[in-house]
Amino acid sequence: DPFGGVIITDWHSSSEISKEKFKIVAYIIGTELRVDGIQVAVFKKIKKENGEWVDMKSSKILQNKVEDAILTKARKFKIQNKK
Repeated sequence: DPFGGVIITDWHSSSEISKEKFKIVAYIIGTELRVDGIQVAVFKKIKKENGEWVDMKSSKILQNKVEDAILTKARKFKIQNKK
């Protein structure tokens, strides 16, 4: 879709022994590099003592940081491609 799309990651943790993992879904809403052109959902799971993964609520701060990182990287790619 030239005007939007969805990017979904696999579950990711920082290491093999980490007790938390994250999954990110990014909705590309428009073609302009603006804050309202992307919407990110961050899903979090915590590993319990018995080894079971349990869904937890992720922070809004983390969601905003991921959105900012995506927009920053996209702006850098756009600037590089204009040269």
